[in-house]
Amino acid sequence: MSALISRYFTSLIVVLSIILGFALPQVGVIWSGAPYLTLLLMFLMFFVTLSIEPNDIAHAIGNYPIILVGLFTTFVLVPVLALSTKPFFPAIIYAGTILALCCPSAIVSSFWTKVFKGDIATALVMSIITNLFSIVTIPATMLIAVGTFLNVPITSMMLNLAEIILIPMTASFLLRRFVHLDWNRVSGYGSRVELGILVLVVWGSTASGVEPVRNNVAQFASLNAFMLGILALAFTSTHFLTKRFGHKKAISIEISTTVKNAALSLVIGLATFPTLILPPLIANLIAQNLFLIPAKAITEKIAAHQTLVHKQDQRQKGDGDVATNA
Repeated sequence: MSALISRYFTSLIVVLSIILGFALPQVGVIWSGAPYLTLLLMFLMFFVTLSIEPNDIAHAIGNYPIILVGLFTTFVLVPVLALSTKPFFPAIIYAGTILALCCPSAIVSSFWTKVFKGDIATALVMSIITNLFSIVTIPATMLIAVGTFLNVPITSMMLNLAEIILIPMTASFLLRRFVHLDWNRVSGYGSRVELGILVLVVWGSTASGVEPVRNNVAQFASLNAFMLGILALAFTSTHFLTKRFGHKKAISIEISTTVKNAALSLVIGLATFPTLILPPLIANLIAQNLFLIPAKAITEKIAAHQTLVHKQDQRQKGDGDVATNA
């Protein structure tokens, strides 16, 4: 049991954060909005980017094929899967589902990619690019799928992106270059800080939509089931589309595709629709965090299988070399 808890410790902590959001929403709402949420995400990104080099970012940006696949799975595949909810829910809930699932990759996708031992730089680049593209893709998707035109807060989105990603990333790169410390050890300690920050982020985001959820628990449970199914299909499809790029890069796109920018969906949703829009937005936040538990088990099995196959290939190659020399 202790080994199982240790293996899924991060995921279990996130589940606890969701529970705290429902149990103590009055506490979580304290840091659920700016400027506290922005500061939390800035510190999270600072510690995450301690694990990568500037050259990693440049290489990830230049890897056009995988970026294009990631854009397809994020902005086309997942919203198309979200269309399946239309016959089962009221129009406002359907609109919220589309909004939640057409949003770009979350900033925390880089953190989860690190937990899953994927390519952090690729996940970070996907976060930046998809958030930039979402200025166009979110209004277009909502207009096509729902018939509603949204005014996306472009200026605030750009400023938020700079604050949460560019400033912490630049700071971490400069510190590593000019301050001589054992940054690998600092990064190790930073993993604990990252987890603590994630607890506050999930707790605060969940707390902001608790009241509408409590008004219809049965519908909310159904929404979570639909969201989990959609995310599972998206994750599986993305795996088959990206596995040719290698296990680590495949993980980064899988995470970027399924971990959506829930904070952005909440901001846009509340600015455009009544509070009835909140249940699917909160369901998305909860479902994507819950889905990461089986997703981690799946990726670990895939990695173990690939390692076994590689060892067998190396052994067969070695046996072939011995036979040739003999």
